[in-house]
Amino acid sequence: MKQLIRHRFNALNRHDVNELLRDYDIKVESTSPSWDGIHNGVAAQKASYTSSFKSMPNLRYDVGNIYYSGDSVATIEYTTTGTLSHPENETPAYMLGRKFILNNCLILKIKDGKIIKEDLYFDQISFLRQMGFFDQQ
Repeated sequence: MKQLIRHRFNALNRHDVNELLRDYDIKVESTSPSWDGIHNGVAAQKASYTSSFKSMPNLRYDVGNIYYSGDSVATIEYTTTGTLSHPENETPAYMLGRKFILNNCLILKIKDGKIIKEDLYFDQISFLRQMGFFDQQ
């Protein structure tokens, strides 16, 4: 499990989507405050990471604490930093060029060496504040 987590964050920081996808079970279920509902499967992971890396080319992940529960669950505290340099079509123009720092908590459930479920938690209000959302009239 420690090797999988190390591999995952190394791939994230290299923005290597194909390498990152090796860590997932094909039927992985993922949740995030950024999404409506559950993202199912590796294709959803690929689309999400590809979009993030494109819109924030300097996106970085710094691991803090890792807590293990047996050999199948890991809770990871980490920080993400980045700049919204290439927003997607639906992203408001005022967010262009905005920098952010977020503290995250990720819970991974692992089976047979693959991530079968991941739940990401972060303060969406903090992100929106840093993006200038609350400065708009």
